[in-house]
Amino acid sequence: MAEDIKTAIEKLDIHPPIVEPDEPFRPEGDRFCGKHGPFPAYFWLGGQRIQATCPECARQAAQAVGIESTRAIAQRNTMAAADRKREAFEKRIGRAMVPKRYRELTLSTFPAARAGGNAAAVVEACRSYVSNWQRYRTTGTGMILVGATGRGKTGLACSIANAVLQQGDTALFITAQSVLTEITSTWGRKGRTELDVMTDFTGVDLLILDDVGAQLGADLEMKKFFGMVDARYANCKPTIMLSNLPLEDQGAIKGLRTFLGQPIWTRMLDDGAQALACQWQTLRGGA
Repeated sequence: MAEDIKTAIEKLDIHPPIVEPDEPFRPEGDRFCGKHGPFPAYFWLGGQRIQATCPECARQAAQAVGIESTRAIAQRNTMAAADRKREAFEKRIGRAMVPKRYRELTLSTFPAARAGGNAAAVVEACRSYVSNWQRYRTTGTGMILVGATGRGKTGLACSIANAVLQQGDTALFITAQSVLTEITSTWGRKGRTELDVMTDFTGVDLLILDDVGAQLGADLEMKKFFGMVDARYANCKPTIMLSNLPLEDQGAIKGLRTFLGQPIWTRMLDDGAQALACQWQTLRGGA
């Protein structure tokens, strides 16, 4: 601290040189500051005689150091807060299980022009979803995206998830089959229970279920899956579903509405949710 004060005095030039005035102007044993007048030439500390400096200059220097320290502390705190925010986001995105390929995606980078078809309209609907997220997170409004493989459904959904995570909320990206695996892995085992799994899936702010309709499971497993979706609806937790199935039956091909059943279908489309078909060319090379 003494060195800091000395540096501050030199830097701020608030300690003018000590001058020795004519004898009539000061008592013997004093020194004279050209800015603040006379002050004791020495003081005693621990039995030692120590040459003094101007106490007013020292006070101003200490105050200046304190101001600089406050600024430095505030800067460090700001940087630390930014680091904590970044680390928290990285932890959230890790817990969100967003695939590495999609962690930097945003809706502005989606190649709607190259995709053609109704890509621009679907991207705009996704932007609107992000813009209204704080309302949707309380109403439980979700979304359905369907389309053939390679249309970018995962990229769109992960872009939404990234935006949600940036706002400090939680999101989870997982395939429907993995949900079934998580549920059934607790059966007949000690430790993590089915209730624990259900709590995780129903507690996250935004749940994105990929490949809905491709999962294979017995009737009981499917009931558990639909029960989890229903629990999220009951607790006003938004769910986004992605599927390669068409929205409606197409001849022998079962549509997503039929797969989900009317109760889950209507829940998914409640509160202003949209079911969007991604009708454009594949975005994957070599297809």
